[in-house]
Amino acid sequence: MQTEKLKISIKNYISQNDFFPGRVIDLAKLQEIWKNKQPEMQREDRYLKDLIDMTLWTTNNHYEQELIYLTLAGRLNYACRLKYKPSSINSYHEHNNIELTYIVQGELTQKIDGKNVTFTEGEVCLLNSKVKHTEYMTPHDCTIIFLQINDIFLEKYMDDVNENDYTFSLKNWINQKRKKSLYIKFTPIDNGETAFSNTLFTIFHELSQNLPGKKRIVLGYAERILDLLIKEYHIQVTSSDKEEMHLALSKDICEYIAQYYATINVKEIAALYHYSADHINRIFAANMNMTLSMYIQKIRLERALDLLRSTTNSITDISRTIGYNNIGFFYKVFKEHYGVTPAEFRK
Repeated sequence: MQTEKLKISIKNYISQNDFFPGRVIDLAKLQEIWKNKQPEMQREDRYLKDLIDMTLWTTNNHYEQELIYLTLAGRLNYACRLKYKPSSINSYHEHNNIELTYIVQGELTQKIDGKNVTFTEGEVCLLNSKVKHTEYMTPHDCTIIFLQINDIFLEKYMDDVNENDYTFSLKNWINQKRKKSLYIKFTPIDNGETAFSNTLFTIFHELSQNLPGKKRIVLGYAERILDLLIKEYHIQVTSSDKEEMHLALSKDICEYIAQYYATINVKEIAALYHYSADHINRIFAANMNMTLSMYIQKIRLERALDLLRSTTNSITDISRTIGYNNIGFFYKVFKEHYGVTPAEFRK
């Protein structure tokens, strides 16, 4: 299992890079270290060079926490074994960049702007920059990844995304939403390892190995994070945000149908966006005032009009091109929609 390999890798890294050989520090000592490093860690020019930081911790039944801290440039890397009391709380802090928390194993409770929020195994929290938060030190076995990434990644990613991407509107909505929200919570669609979790594990291994090309590899994987979050996770939103998210989802579905209208069906669309057919139909109908089947038919018939106007292709060929192999059914829906047959329209 990838989780067990990660825990072993963390322990190996700590044993090879322990800043405090022969002894275990306590939480107060670690907080003092963080405080002393804070001026250097928050220098603006640092984040122009070190766009990614990663912190990992894993705990065991002896209430001993092992923590590893990595940075892309390697100037602030450190590792230590940490002794703490169960349910003790870390000091309040904030970051100059986005913090992405992934629960590899167990659970984590954070206090975000004074409110306790618990994340369980497989869940992800996208915490906005400059948000005050802290973590409760769990008394249970857990392995947590904290990935801090510069805003540059999400902004650059949205600039580079093709608007024909079938999740473009959702990604754009998340990028805008996270600027206004304290955090966004993501819940995995399926249990088990995902491309997202494998990407985080790869970033860890690249950061912990001083090998040629690691910086470019890590930057490349970091740019995929938003894409994988959208495709492998459900977004947990409040009731007030749900309408906006559903509108963005409906726009993405329209974009996808525009590309694949000839072969797509409602079941395939539902599977693509990880909803049941009935549920995604309700979402789409509420935003577009028609069902998915009606919308697919509308796009097919509009394409048929274009082909009848602009080509000399036979009506049979046009019918097949737009996704209707039954020529009789094509005639029927065309006349119901436009009041004339395809042949009469062409004349």
